[in-house]
Amino acid sequence: MTKEHAQKQQNKTVRIAWIVFIAILAATLIAELFIKRNAVFALEGKMFFHAWFGFIACVVIILFSKILGFFIKRQEGYYKEKR
Repeated sequence: MTKEHAQKQQNKTVRIAWIVFIAILAATLIAELFIKRNAVFALEGKMFFHAWFGFIACVVIILFSKILGFFIKRQEGYYKEKR
């Protein structure tokens, strides 16, 4: 298998994964139109609240991990055996 063929196969696999992901996302958003919400809070009853909440939570987790990584990172050779 050549490098070009392997790259084309990888691109095809990634494209299929994105299509499946977008289809699942669209299906869940469409399904939300047909389900009854039993919201405890008023904001929770808004349309697509759970999708936005999940997205914002993911962004917050990524930002927090970047900031945390800045404080706890070590030098490149930190774990090598010292002589």
